Amino acid sequence: MERINYSQTMNYHYSVKETPTLIRNSHTPNKRILVAGSSFRGYGKMIADGFTSCGLNASFLEPRCSEMNLLDDVRLLVSEKNRVRWSEEQARLNSHFLEEAVLSGEPDYVLVVSGAKISPTMSRFCQRNNVTLAMWAFDSAQHVPCIKKFVNDYNHVYFYEPNDLSLFPGLANARFLPMAYDPRYYYPIHGDEANLADICFVGSFDDYPTRTETILRLARKFPDLVLEVSSGPRWRYSPAMIKDRLRFGGRSNLRFERRSLPHDEINRIYSRARICLNIHHAQAKKAVNPRTFEILGSGGFLLTDRRMEGLSDFEIGRDYELYSSYDELFEKVTYYLQNPAARRLISISGYERVRRNHTYQCRAMSILEDLEKNA
Repeated sequence: MERINYSQTMNYHYSVKETPTLIRNSHTPNKRILVAGSSFRGYGKMIADGFTSCGLNASFLEPRCSEMNLLDDVRLLVSEKNRVRWSEEQARLNSHFLEEAVLSGEPDYVLVVSGAKISPTMSRFCQRNNVTLAMWAFDSAQHVPCIKKFVNDYNHVYFYEPNDLSLFPGLANARFLPMAYDPRYYYPIHGDEANLADICFVGSFDDYPTRTETILRLARKFPDLVLEVSSGPRWRYSPAMIKDRLRFGGRSNLRFERRSLPHDEINRIYSRARICLNIHHAQAKKAVNPRTFEILGSGGFLLTDRRMEGLSDFEIGRDYELYSSYDELFEKVTYYLQNPAARRLISISGYERVRRNHTYQCRAMSILEDLEKNA
């Protein structure tokens, strides 16, 4: 493919870092919320900050994990009974930790994220202390047993996988709520044209063979394009690293780096790459991952394998592009690299839409409307 001069198409009219506007909610003066869950990638803290920007006194808590050693790992590996016992112990530990935090912080609401394990005693404890308890599951309930087990213990439940709603037809307090992005970390930026990637992907390759296959097919199909790929950290001599070298090594058009990137570096990659590729894992059938919103929030051009189910404000071909086969992927890569003006219009439209309706502040406001009903 002939290389194109893109310099006249990259001057977006938006290029400033955004700070969420503080929204004072008259219905929740001096209300407190405790957000509890994993600290993975800082998402729990972003959610808590979303509530802070809505005028609540919000704090984030990461539950403690029980101490594990090599012998414990072996026991869990060989015995389902041991895994159940450990899960129950973890639930008790999490619940005890949360109860201490509730007693000391006296929140009005508790939001458990990522399907963290809690025991039924936590639900009764919150009820006795007049605390509304909610959960936002960042994984499919079909793959996280603790979500199924404890789903009835919450006042409100939010699923990121639309299909999960059909698993609990009698659960009146449940609804679909997708992920979002934080505009403090993801926003459009300008940059030097040097070393710009034609296609980028940031995400784990471990246990996701479709991602590996897709990247390799693109590298072979378009030998003159630059592909920038970043994956999670591994020990430099680990089997995963050796596999990476065997799979991706020797291809001059593929820049592969295995390390955990901070959000600001990912933002620069998304904001300046010509095409931002999004490849979902198979376990989520209709859900869209955080990468979806982070690419759009960076002002990047999103080319994804997943239709934005349940998000009616997004349109294919106006705000993002979709592919459903390798032939369609190749066709759209070719078209949009040859038509930078069309690519730019879609990037701008997707950015404007995501910044209005799909920040963590927007999600916090949506959850808050439900929580106030129990106040």
